[in-house]
Amino acid sequence: MALNDIQLSPDLLASLYGKHLVVDAAAPAASPAGKGGSASTASAAASPVPAAAEAPLPPSSVIPFLGDNKKNITILVHYPGHTYLPDDVFGFLGNILAACHLSAKDAAIVNMARQPAGYDDLLNQLEPRTLLCFGAAARPAGWPAPALLQPVLLKKLYLLEAPPLETLHQNSAPAKALKKQLWEALKKMLGV
Repeated sequence: MALNDIQLSPDLLASLYGKHLVVDAAAPAASPAGKGGSASTASAAASPVPAAAEAPLPPSSVIPFLGDNKKNITILVHYPGHTYLPDDVFGFLGNILAACHLSAKDAAIVNMARQPAGYDDLLNQLEPRTLLCFGAAARPAGWPAPALLQPVLLKKLYLLEAPPLETLHQNSAPAKALKKQLWEALKKMLGV
């Protein structure tokens, strides 16, 4: 059995990651999911959830995310079949972050397919200094729509829209050109 084929019951997930990945509507929310952090392993990030939980979550006051948001970097992705993102994409994103001298713990990775959130909600809850949107499908409502791979500074907040991670993860000549543009933008935004 492959690691991606393992399915854990909701009760087991709640006991393993109760304060990190599972938001229990019955339990009072003592603090937002972001303040307590989230699991930071790729297997926890990409473990398929039971079929009943794969539909987008209803809008809530808490935006779930992967990572600890230590450096207030919010990364928006769109993966309907995953809690956060697939293992291979998480690995690729980890390589991008490592090149910037960062890790997943420094960021808040939000899967907009699972928890659609508005631009203002993201700003208020996650307090990003840098907001990266990978793919048009990950755009939040109210996104200021900067040009592709052109960093924009708005009120001490850097915004960057990039192609989806799976597009950047390819080894084609166009993907390499996009990766180079992404790298230049990240260097400017993050001071690498």
